[in-house]
Amino acid sequence: MLPVRALFAAVAALMLTACNPVERANLARSEVESFHRDYNAANIGAIWSRVDPQFRNSTTRKDFENLMASVHNSMGDMKDSQQVGINMNSTPQGSLTVVTMRTSFEHGDGLETFTYIAKDDGLTLLGYNINAEKLMSDMLAKSANPEPAAAD
Repeated sequence: MLPVRALFAAVAALMLTACNPVERANLARSEVESFHRDYNAANIGAIWSRVDPQFRNSTTRKDFENLMASVHNSMGDMKDSQQVGINMNSTPQGSLTVVTMRTSFEHGDGLETFTYIAKDDGLTLLGYNINAEKLMSDMLAKSANPEPAAAD
């Protein structure tokens, strides 16, 4: 009977950890740190490997790589990031954790929003948004003056 009790205790502990908001917040912050480390190393493939299938269904890897290249070209490396908000809720799709970071880059500041969804083995990135004045002005300037199409 002891093995059944031990198994029950282990499962109960795992369930409490998964539902524990402090633990989930710490895990989300760790995921944000990994995202920034890979962003600075231009290791976008590593970020892509941690995105949720729902994220992958909403965009292609190439489009995500292009977006991240545009962010890096405009903003430069991430220098410092401070959490300014966190929100957790449960939906029919799963348990969401939204982390808002005020981030300083080489060429300006931005507000980043990371949305994670809880999975059996941790959190996966469900959404990423950055609001940065420099990025917006660079993108607007680029769209106003598009590069000529390459000749075949």
